[in-house]
Amino acid sequence: MRRYLATPALAAALGAVLLAGAGCGSDSDSGSSLDDNALAACQEYNNIINGWSSDYGTQLSTVGRAEADGSEDEQAREEAVAAVRELFESAAEGMRTQAQNVDEPELAEGLAQAADGLEEIAGQIETYDDVINAPEMMASGEFADGGQRVNDICAG
Repeated sequence: MRRYLATPALAAALGAVLLAGAGCGSDSDSGSSLDDNALAACQEYNNIINGWSSDYGTQLSTVGRAEADGSEDEQAREEAVAAVRELFESAAEGMRTQAQNVDEPELAEGLAQAADGLEEIAGQIETYDDVINAPEMMASGEFADGGQRVNDICAG
């Protein structure tokens, strides 16, 4: 049970790590050389990651509560698998949209790479154990590399 209840905190921590490097915003004192279009893409990237983290935590909390109550709710697990897969697909779609709409080529490439990574992870989410391991899947590979590129660019 602890494994399931601790995972939302892991997701939040992962989201915080990914967002910490982004430093995106419209603070004119930052010296950022990004135009408004790129700054908006950076902000939307942050929104996507924040939304993913929150929704992921909600899915795990639902199953964790069922398990804490002593019921092994297989339906809740199956719903979590489908919902988390959809979360990855939706986040990838949002990042891909930003990649297509941003004028900064490096930022567009980073967003597209992160989107590719999320789509790859979505394809790997088949069991509840995969749901539990999603943050670890995000911590390496295409998503991590693309996300780091986006963070570096957005940080200016």
